[in-house]
Amino acid sequence: MFQQFARTAAVLTTTLALGALAACSGSDEQAITVTGAEALAAAASETASTTYSIDAVTTVKLSTGDTQKSEVHGARSGDRSRMTMEIPVQSEKLIMDIVAGDGGRQFLRYSGLPAGSPLPDGWVELTGAGNATNAVASSASVESFLDVMQRKGARVTEGDGGTRDGVKIRRFTTTLDLSPAYQLDTDNRTMKRIAEATAKTMSKVDAEIEVDEQDRVRRIAYDVETGIGDSTTVMTLSKFGEPVTVDIPNDATSMTLDEFAALIYPNAPESDQEVDDADLVDRDEFVEQVADASGLTEDVAGCVYDEIKASTPAALIEEPDDEDEATQLLQQAAAAATMVCGMGG
Repeated sequence: MFQQFARTAAVLTTTLALGALAACSGSDEQAITVTGAEALAAAASETASTTYSIDAVTTVKLSTGDTQKSEVHGARSGDRSRMTMEIPVQSEKLIMDIVAGDGGRQFLRYSGLPAGSPLPDGWVELTGAGNATNAVASSASVESFLDVMQRKGARVTEGDGGTRDGVKIRRFTTTLDLSPAYQLDTDNRTMKRIAEATAKTMSKVDAEIEVDEQDRVRRIAYDVETGIGDSTTVMTLSKFGEPVTVDIPNDATSMTLDEFAALIYPNAPESDQEVDDADLVDRDEFVEQVADASGLTEDVAGCVYDEIKASTPAALIEEPDDEDEATQLLQQAAAAATMVCGMGG
């Protein structure tokens, strides 16, 4: 059973990149409280008031030594936006389309899912949670950054300007708190824990922001440390004021965030087996074997053990009554725990 989890953890290091590679999403209903200096606030306000296109690249240097890259392309006009996220998963590519509509409506669609995926085909409209697409994509939107920059009080430093792609720019550096973008009301334990871990990671984001002579934000670059490695994201904004068309899906399946989350992160099943700490796999042994087999750091492997113990201790019993049932229990609990720990810094 224990070796089975080690193999599962190795696969999950790739799955974790889905969250860490995400660069931006469609929802903008965050109550951000962090502020920016007057010049940066003016640029953010000007940018938010017009249409623009977005191209973003996120590079993740995994703790395994591998590097993975994702891309995001989209556009925004008022309350409407569309995004396409291209995320490599092993030798394949997962596509996530996100659309934000009037009145805070949120839609998403996956393409390239493996056979047997529990997710529905076609568009899904997520209802009942303002930050739903942020939570699913484990990412902050461009609009979140623009909102932060329009608040007063944060320390902002203006550095040397210059030119980029022939455009004269001013360059600012600041530290932003994007954690409110991940505040969720959900009964799904894994989604809630992932949101909490991501919020902690995004509570102190060092960003470099470039502004052109028309007071428009043209580039946002920032680094984030997660449990699986360090990521660098560069968002490039362009085509200001040009027409943007956002088609709202008319055939979407309506689901609450909890209903959707249950398909991706099913709560670990309950076990009626009584658990004594003395019967559990030794933590140090668990950490060593899982880290060696999966490429996870010992800190992340230790976090996984602690998460499983807190949520589903029966999954860690060293000599279970039913080996097959215990293996299934461990796989489900490990999937949830590895996602939670991988998104933490």
